[in-house]
Amino acid sequence: MPTETEDEQLREAIATLHTGIVANHPAMLLSYRPALSTVSALRTAMRGMEGSDAATLSAVAEHLAQWEHNPNGLDQEQFANCVEWRQAILRGTSTPTVLSERGGPFWI
Repeated sequence: MPTETEDEQLREAIATLHTGIVANHPAMLLSYRPALSTVSALRTAMRGMEGSDAATLSAVAEHLAQWEHNPNGLDQEQFANCVEWRQAILRGTSTPTVLSERGGPFWI
């Protein structure tokens, strides 16, 4: 069962995606916490999922975990924006995932 905070973050993700779809945006930026809540909700809802869907969801979850981990303690204020900061974090990851090696952000 998701916590109240996770539920709020999931609602934020759904609202963001809905707004982008309605506006016919070719790309949407989803914040870290709402994205993490979405992956968690999908994993819970799709228990026993196999194949490429399961592999993709696992890769996204691992990628988000690497974004959260900041092993070199990079200061966000030293970068022009959050995306550049996160990309720098990924470059400093000792064992990057396939998604991390591709850099991101990943647009949907």
